[in-house]
Amino acid sequence: MPRLAQLTFQRILGAGNFGEVSLYLNEQDGQQYAVKKFMSRRYRENEFYSTANSELRNFNHFIQKMGIPVHDAFIDNDQLILPFFTGEKPSWEEIQTYLTVMYAQGFVMGDPKPDNFMHTQYGLMPIDFGGVFDIDDEQFQKDPLARNFVVNALSRYHEAFTGTDLFNAYYNLSCAMDFDSEEQEEEEAIALANEFDLPGEINTRQDTTQPLLSAFELPDNVVIPQKSASPKVSASILSFWHHAKEQDKPTQQVKSACCTVL
Repeated sequence: MPRLAQLTFQRILGAGNFGEVSLYLNEQDGQQYAVKKFMSRRYRENEFYSTANSELRNFNHFIQKMGIPVHDAFIDNDQLILPFFTGEKPSWEEIQTYLTVMYAQGFVMGDPKPDNFMHTQYGLMPIDFGGVFDIDDEQFQKDPLARNFVVNALSRYHEAFTGTDLFNAYYNLSCAMDFDSEEQEEEEAIALANEFDLPGEINTRQDTTQPLLSAFELPDNVVIPQKSASPKVSASILSFWHHAKEQDKPTQQVKSACCTVL
């Protein structure tokens, strides 16, 4: 693989949630590369973020398991260097179908929006791998922030799940997660419930017949299962509360490019 210093900068392609992507050219063989430089900023304690190493791992594992015949991504000078793809963005309906294909192969995605997919010469595939995870990967299983990021896709990108059976699959994925500081998370969840005026008093020591997520707007075809509250507030509920809290804060608008990996 060429070194970054051997490549010639062409132009900035855009920016994703975690970094800026530029197009580089290897003038010796005409090969193009997408080079991602990750943002240097302070993340909140409960905020998921992607790194060059994590996206390298996600991308290389995905293309190997899915049989996509491209070269591996690699890191040079702290920047992620990936194959450059061109093509068209898919519709929400095409994303719904492809997410089902991904799940059948053991993958989930935390940000399944049209800008993060492309119809490439290898078929439809993700082009942003910050939120692509193997369900059975031990590192993903032990990462509550990554799992929260995935389950939050249900509320952030509900168009991607309409008409599919994936809602429960994603929802149950988060239900299986444990937090390290259980009591602290429970207290925060109750405080957030009060902040967002969820109906009824939340008592984690008694049964309740009212769904704790009833104050959130979800697709019409989604049914939240009734269940008893337990001494541990479920991780999926905490995830939605965290998401609601973050949504109440101003967010930075970022550009996206549809012709490369973001």
